[in-house]
Amino acid sequence: MSLQEVMQTEIWSKETSRRVLARAGRVFLRVGIVLGILVVVLGMIYAVETSWLTAGERKVAVATLAEIDAMQRLVQDGGNDNESRDQQAKLLVEDAHHRSRTIRDGRVASSLEFYLFQTEDARRESEFLNSIQQRTSQASAALQGSEKKWDGSSSRMRTEARSLVTSSLQ
Repeated sequence: MSLQEVMQTEIWSKETSRRVLARAGRVFLRVGIVLGILVVVLGMIYAVETSWLTAGERKVAVATLAEIDAMQRLVQDGGNDNESRDQQAKLLVEDAHHRSRTIRDGRVASSLEFYLFQTEDARRESEFLNSIQQRTSQASAALQGSEKKWDGSSSRMRTEARSLVTSSLQ
C-alpha cells in the first residue's frame, strides 16, 4: 500500500461521528435520568431527616425536660437530693441520644444535654456560693452585687437553653 492510497483512505467519516454521538447521547440521557432520580430521592430523605421528630424521641425529650426542670426547681429551693436527680437526668439524656433516629432527634437530644449542663452548672455554682457564704459570715456589698449579676446572667442562659429545647419539640 502506497502513501497515496493510505492518504485517500477515510478513517473517520460523518456517518461514524453520527453513530458515536447517537450512542453517547443515549448513555448520557440514561445517566442523567438516574442522577436526577437520585437527587430527588436524597432531597426527600434530607427533608424528612431535618423536619421529622419521632414519637419515641418526643416522649423521652418531654420526660427528660420535666426531670431537668424538677432538678432546677430543687436547686433553686436549696434541696439536697441533687445527686440522684442529676444521675436520673443524665440517664434520660443518654436514652434520648440512643433513641435519636433523625437529624432533628439528634438536635433535640443535644439541646437537652446543653440544658442539663446549664442546670448542673447552676447547681455547682449554688453549692460553691453556699460554701463561701458559710466560710465568711459577713460578705461585702460588692461581692453580693456581683453574685446577683452572675445569678441573673446564669438564669438567662438557662432560660435560653430551655427555650431552645421547647422550640425543637414543636
